[in-house]
Amino acid sequence: MPEDPIYRLTESDLQRFGERCANRGAKQAVKDLRTEIDRLEGHLKTLAVTQDLVPEHVLLSWLDVSRKTLKRWEVPVDSTRGQTRFYDMPTVITHLRDGDDEQQGALKSAT
Repeated sequence: MPEDPIYRLTESDLQRFGERCANRGAKQAVKDLRTEIDRLEGHLKTLAVTQDLVPEHVLLSWLDVSRKTLKRWEVPVDSTRGQTRFYDMPTVITHLRDGDDEQQGALKSAT
Protein backbone atom coordinates (compact mmCIF):
# COMPACT_ATOMS: atom_id res chain seq x y z
CA MET A 1 0.00 0.00 0.00
CA PRO A 2 1.53 3.36 -1.04
CA GLU A 3 2.25 5.93 1.59
CA ASP A 4 0.46 9.27 1.58
CA PRO A 5 2.77 12.00 0.31
CA ILE A 6 3.93 14.54 2.85
CA TYR A 7 3.47 18.16 1.85
CA ARG A 8 5.69 20.76 3.38
CA LEU A 9 4.33 24.29 3.24
CA THR A 10 6.45 27.32 3.86
CA GLU A 11 5.25 30.30 5.83
CA SER A 12 4.82 32.29 2.60
CA ASP A 13 2.73 29.43 1.10
CA LEU A 14 0.45 29.56 4.12
CA GLN A 15 0.23 33.35 3.95
CA ARG A 16 -0.74 33.29 0.23
CA PHE A 17 -3.32 30.59 0.94
CA GLY A 18 -4.78 32.66 3.78
CA GLU A 19 -4.93 35.76 1.58
CA ARG A 20 -6.73 33.87 -1.18
CA CYS A 21 -9.23 32.52 1.35
CA ALA A 22 -9.85 35.99 2.77
CA ASN A 23 -10.31 37.43 -0.72
CA ARG A 24 -12.83 34.72 -1.65
CA GLY A 25 -14.66 35.25 1.62
CA ALA A 26 -14.89 39.01 1.08
CA LYS A 27 -16.19 38.53 -2.49
CA GLN A 28 -18.80 36.08 -1.25
CA ALA A 29 -19.90 38.46 1.53
CA VAL A 30 -20.37 41.31 -0.97
CA LYS A 31 -22.24 38.98 -3.32
CA ASP A 32 -24.52 37.86 -0.47
CA LEU A 33 -25.20 41.47 0.58
CA ARG A 34 -25.54 42.96 -2.95
CA THR A 35 -29.37 42.97 -2.87
CA GLU A 36 -29.41 44.69 0.50
CA ILE A 37 -26.79 47.23 -0.58
CA ASP A 38 -28.77 48.05 -3.74
CA ARG A 39 -31.96 48.43 -1.71
CA LEU A 40 -30.31 50.81 0.74
CA GLU A 41 -28.80 52.89 -2.08
CA GLY A 42 -32.29 53.17 -3.60
CA HIS A 43 -33.73 54.35 -0.28
CA LEU A 44 -30.96 56.94 0.06
CA LYS A 45 -31.68 58.33 -3.43
CA THR A 46 -35.43 58.44 -2.74
CA LEU A 47 -34.85 60.23 0.55
CA ALA A 48 -32.52 62.73 -1.10
CA VAL A 49 -34.99 63.55 -3.87
CA THR A 50 -37.90 63.99 -1.47
CA GLN A 51 -35.80 66.53 0.43
CA ASP A 52 -34.78 68.40 -2.77
CA LEU A 53 -31.29 67.01 -2.24
CA VAL A 54 -29.49 65.70 -5.29
CA PRO A 55 -26.37 63.51 -5.20
CA GLU A 56 -23.35 65.03 -6.91
CA HIS A 57 -23.19 62.47 -9.72
CA VAL A 58 -26.81 63.25 -10.67
CA LEU A 59 -26.11 67.00 -10.70
CA LEU A 60 -22.97 66.49 -12.79
CA SER A 61 -24.94 64.46 -15.32
CA TRP A 62 -27.83 66.95 -15.38
CA LEU A 63 -25.59 69.96 -15.98
CA ASP A 64 -23.15 67.95 -18.14
CA VAL A 65 -20.15 69.38 -16.28
CA SER A 66 -17.25 67.97 -14.25
CA ARG A 67 -16.72 67.97 -10.49
CA LYS A 68 -13.88 70.43 -11.04
CA THR A 69 -16.31 72.84 -12.75
CA LEU A 70 -18.74 72.66 -9.81
CA LYS A 71 -15.90 73.54 -7.45
CA ARG A 72 -14.76 76.39 -9.70
CA TRP A 73 -18.30 77.75 -9.79
CA GLU A 74 -18.40 77.44 -5.98
CA VAL A 75 -21.77 75.69 -5.99
CA PRO A 76 -22.71 75.32 -2.30
CA VAL A 77 -22.74 71.75 -0.94
CA ASP A 78 -25.72 71.07 1.32
CA SER A 79 -24.32 68.00 3.04
CA THR A 80 -21.90 65.12 2.71
CA ARG A 81 -22.64 61.50 3.57
CA GLY A 82 -19.66 59.22 3.22
CA GLN A 83 -18.00 60.00 -0.12
CA THR A 84 -21.18 61.52 -1.64
CA ARG A 85 -21.89 65.25 -1.71
CA PHE A 86 -25.52 66.37 -1.83
CA TYR A 87 -26.77 69.63 -3.29
CA ASP A 88 -30.02 71.48 -2.51
CA MET A 89 -31.58 71.95 -5.96
CA PRO A 90 -33.36 75.29 -5.31
CA THR A 91 -30.06 76.70 -3.99
CA VAL A 92 -28.12 75.32 -6.98
CA ILE A 93 -30.57 76.82 -9.47
CA THR A 94 -30.50 80.21 -7.75
CA HIS A 95 -26.70 80.14 -7.55
CA LEU A 96 -26.33 79.32 -11.25
CA ARG A 97 -28.93 81.94 -12.30
CA ASP A 98 -26.96 84.59 -10.42
CA GLY A 99 -23.63 83.34 -11.85
CA ASP A 100 -21.67 84.28 -14.93
CA ASP A 101 -22.68 83.53 -18.53
CA GLU A 102 -21.08 80.06 -18.43
CA GLN A 103 -23.15 79.04 -15.38
CA GLN A 104 -26.36 80.50 -16.80
CA GLY A 105 -25.71 78.71 -20.11
CA ALA A 106 -25.24 75.36 -18.36
CA LEU A 107 -28.49 75.88 -16.46
CA LYS A 108 -30.40 76.82 -19.64
CA SER A 109 -29.10 73.81 -21.57
CA ALA A 110 -30.05 71.50 -18.69
CA THR A 111 -33.64 72.77 -18.40
